[in-house]
Amino acid sequence: MRSFAPLRRAVDMLAPAHMPMGDVRVRENGREVFSYQAGFRDAERRVPIDGTEVYPAYSMTKLLIAALLLQALDEGKVRLEDRLEDYIPEFGEMNVREIIGRQVTVRQSRTPITVLHLITMTAGFSYNLNYVGRQLPTVGSVAQLATHPLSFEPGSHWQYSLCHDVLGALLEVAYGKKLRELFRERFYAPLGMENTCLLGELKDMSLLTPQFKAVSGGYVPCETNTGFTPCPEYDSAGAGLVCTAGDYALFLDAFASGKLVKGDVVPLLRKYALTGVQASDMSWPQLKGYSYTLGMRIPAESGVNDFGWGGAAGAYALIDFDRKLSLTYFTNLMGGDEVLCHFSLRDALYESLQN
Repeated sequence: MRSFAPLRRAVDMLAPAHMPMGDVRVRENGREVFSYQAGFRDAERRVPIDGTEVYPAYSMTKLLIAALLLQALDEGKVRLEDRLEDYIPEFGEMNVREIIGRQVTVRQSRTPITVLHLITMTAGFSYNLNYVGRQLPTVGSVAQLATHPLSFEPGSHWQYSLCHDVLGALLEVAYGKKLRELFRERFYAPLGMENTCLLGELKDMSLLTPQFKAVSGGYVPCETNTGFTPCPEYDSAGAGLVCTAGDYALFLDAFASGKLVKGDVVPLLRKYALTGVQASDMSWPQLKGYSYTLGMRIPAESGVNDFGWGGAAGAYALIDFDRKLSLTYFTNLMGGDEVLCHFSLRDALYESLQN
């Protein structure tokens, strides 16, 4: 029986020295093989973590929209080559911001935005949250993005952005249901995710675990802990999820073991989605050794085996499709050292598997 001692030491190294708390879950082919918590739910009052904490998952939400898209592709609801404007007409005539010398000009886009552009972050949108409508449901709010110029011609670059929020709106139109309904029907209910919802559904914000921000020499409490949602009716497919570590681990396990995504779409996850300039744009230090596929990182160097993504408050998702294995890690620290956190957890996991 594996001891997972290296992974336990890695979590102890991180929490509470570098972050207030750490909750790690490892699942393999449908069963939990390791669970460990360290640090404090409330670092100010020294209240220990107990594994029931509810976290804003931020960009860990993106793996759910990736899974939903793959299901939609398998069901024939959408195709990767489908145009965004066919679902949300406001995106029919987009402008592109262009820099020529010292001048910034705006011209009409020559390339229609497609589903593939959205899931691969190559559509040209930015992550300017002020561009999203503030008092409308998801589709209406996202449509406000069409009034702002794109950062580049669709398909020419990679840029982390609101692409997945736009994709969530597109899938609402494709299915004729709100994103919260789709997530509930396809993920929460069948997988037993009883403490998960989108932020607009959360009635009591005090249920969220206290959030901290990194400062020189440690961390301090954040003034607010609200996650991202412009209004209660807006379902953010890119950053709106709130959940426990245990619930998210159930989702990640189902993804890794092939229960969520089946059929001809599965091989799509094994393909690099970026080429040339696009790949060079994705130069974050925490993604060294990786490229990008449909909504998640993909191994790009020998010795790297995992797929997945992370979240703004330090959360980390690792999927090893070959082993049908997943690692879920949650903390609640904004601005922490993701390179230290994510790589140490990844390396400790594989060291544990070798023991």
